[in-house]
Amino acid sequence: RLELEPDRLKEELLGDLILHGSQVVFANKVMCFPPLQQLVAHYLAVKNSSNLCVVRFEDLLAAPQTIYQQVLEWLELASHPLFPLTEGQFTSALYYGTFDYQTQGQLKRGQGEEVNPRYGDCRKGISGDWQNHFSPSIVMECEKRVGKELKELGYS
Repeated sequence: RLELEPDRLKEELLGDLILHGSQVVFANKVMCFPPLQQLVAHYLAVKNSSNLCVVRFEDLLAAPQTIYQQVLEWLELASHPLFPLTEGQFTSALYYGTFDYQTQGQLKRGQGEEVNPRYGDCRKGISGDWQNHFSPSIVMECEKRVGKELKELGYS
C-alpha cells in the first residue's frame, strides 16, 4: 500500500475510514475511529444532550469570543464566585486558542498542506479544508452514506 502515489494512498485510506473506521496506534495509546455512518449516528444521538457542549470549528472561527463565553456558561464558570475571570484573563484565554498562538506565529492561517509535527495538529486553521483533500469519489461516498445527516447538522 505504501508504494501508492500520495493522492491514491490518501483516497484509499479515506475510503477505508468511511467504510470500516480506523485505529491509530501511538507509543502510549490507541485511538479508534468508527465507520463514518456510526460516528455520525452517535453524534446525532447525543448532540442535544445537556451533558454535552458542542463546539463547531466553523462557529469558533466566526465568533471566538461568543463561543468561549458559551462554553464558560455551560461549565458554569462564567460568573462562578470561586473562579472569577477578569476581562484580561478572558482575553488571554482567547489568544491561547488562536492559530497564531498554537503555531507560535510560525504559520499563517491558510498556509501549509499537512500537519506540521512541530506545531501539532494545527493544519491550515481554515474552515472547509476538507474540500482540498476529498476527491469527487470520496465526496460522493460521504453523500451516499451520510448526506442527509450532514445536512441536518448544518453541512451541505
